[in-house]
Amino acid sequence: LPRKTAMGAAGPLSVLRLARAGAAEHFMVEVAVPPGAAGDLFIEAAKPWVFDTKPAEHAGDGRLRFKVVAADRDRTPDCKGVEIRMTLVADGRAIDTKTWLDVSLLGP
Repeated sequence: LPRKTAMGAAGPLSVLRLARAGAAEHFMVEVAVPPGAAGDLFIEAAKPWVFDTKPAEHAGDGRLRFKVVAADRDRTPDCKGVEIRMTLVADGRAIDTKTWLDVSLLGP
């Protein structure tokens, strides 16, 4: 079972940060994995939110960057964001990290 881990926690697997990815409806997730390890990232949230995670790009020093597309989301004017659950799997281990995804990361 995945181990619950806070954002940025030290360890062999960690979700480090979320950032804008430049294109509308996209954001980036940077993670730490053991050097040379491949990783998979799965993101879940309440309906209507649906995410499509692209294959990771190596960022050096045991870090990977995943580009994520909000394929469907709450578009009501008062929506400020959503709590997301990220499951990172690498090197035979898995962690779960929950955090808030602010809609400002998705661009205009």
